[in-house]
Amino acid sequence: HEKYWQVYKSMSPEYLGNLKKSVIVSSTGSSTRIEGSTLSDEEIKKACDVMKIKKGNKAAQTLKPLLLPFLLNKIAEDVPSI
Repeated sequence: HEKYWQVYKSMSPEYLGNLKKSVIVSSTGSSTRIEGSTLSDEEIKKACDVMKIKKGNKAAQTLKPLLLPFLLNKIAEDVPSI
């Protein structure tokens, strides 16, 4: 285990951040596709990017509350009714 820890410690924070984003996007995409959604990983990545809107951007902040309902509607449209 020490070998893996040393490799981890040698990775740059930027690389680890990019790896984390990639894992979140791909796992979210896989999970929603199992349920029948047709959202692509690129659409999920865009949604994740929008969810991380900085507090100083007032115009973007006004759009942020609209994103979640939009995504939920998109998923609801894609998932077959049970």
